[in-house]
Amino acid sequence: MKNKLHCRFLTLALIAISFCSGFIANARHIAGARLSYSHISGDTYLINLELLGDCYAPADILGQLSTSTPYVGIYNDTSYVNSLALNIDTSKSNIEVTPNCTLEPTACTSTSSAIPGLRKFVYTGQFTFPFPLKRWRIVFDGNLGMGFQAARSYNLTNINLSGGPTDIEAILNNTTSFNSNTVIKNDLPIYFCLNKNESYNPSIIDIDGDSISISLVPGRDGYTGSPVTYLSPFTFSNPIAASPGSFVCSPANGIINFVPNQVQDALVVYRIKEYRGTTLIGSSESEMNFRVLTCIDNGCTLLGVGAEPAARKLNCYPNPASDEITVTLPYFSDRADISIADVLGRTVFQKIICDNKLTSCTLDVSHLLQGTYCMRVNVDGAMQTESVTIW
Repeated sequence: MKNKLHCRFLTLALIAISFCSGFIANARHIAGARLSYSHISGDTYLINLELLGDCYAPADILGQLSTSTPYVGIYNDTSYVNSLALNIDTSKSNIEVTPNCTLEPTACTSTSSAIPGLRKFVYTGQFTFPFPLKRWRIVFDGNLGMGFQAARSYNLTNINLSGGPTDIEAILNNTTSFNSNTVIKNDLPIYFCLNKNESYNPSIIDIDGDSISISLVPGRDGYTGSPVTYLSPFTFSNPIAASPGSFVCSPANGIINFVPNQVQDALVVYRIKEYRGTTLIGSSESEMNFRVLTCIDNGCTLLGVGAEPAARKLNCYPNPASDEITVTLPYFSDRADISIADVLGRTVFQKIICDNKLTSCTLDVSHLLQGTYCMRVNVDGAMQTESVTIW
């Protein structure tokens, strides 16, 4: 344990030096992390670290992930053995992984967009374990090199953020055989909808055919290795504000079902254990931010307009617009109720137009900020929607 504490103390000392040198050492820009390994040959393994950068972070802060050299510690259970510098895999890094079924820009591509976005960064390195051991620990305690730290987002609502950066680990038992950690095929959705039946299926695959068991575990402080403090009433096993009885995490496949009842950003940490017969052969951890936002009904979602029939007659032009936008109604009417909502569902424009045989109307949108909006038009009780962009 003494060696482990010495390693963490060294990390803290480097951070202090970087502060004195004028560097930003603890930028809150990490929205997820996963540490795992795969077998290469003999006792040599490829260590793999994935970090998700929140595109709401300033460009220079997010850019640190492109130039970082993360370090992982190798432990003989609790005794420090060595450290390994990981190199960025440029072919798999700085890639937006925001699930977005529309062509609307996210925060990753437009600084004016209110739609969240994430970029994935992948770092790898090879390590040869010197001898067989039941509990080799590979630990990433947030050290990105050059004094920078992989700090969690300031937006998290279920933990005390006064602690240190991300801390995740993987465990290897190489006493009887070789092992490769599981693969998580599905990225976490960028957001979930308030008061909706929600689900996340990570689609976990074990390429060695081992049996797996998934559990929720506490997030840890990268400076001390101790569990983070969860804000009441949250715990590591009940980390999300959800309707009573709705939050369930399956130990067999890791599928999480819940009905969120608060807007929130919640830290959720998976531990995936792998068993070969009855022997624990290895484990890995994945840290995730579950973001819950208010979504727009009546066909419009957070990311714009849902699927509509090809015969849609409502038309808005010009689109994109800057000062005025003209709405052509689907048929003659003497009244139209028009509203415009932003991507969080907040109504930013509302107007009722009364006119005999009304077929179109022109709206002043010069006061709206740049971004994507959902326009809803109710004509004689029939609701139609259209995605509009203001620039």
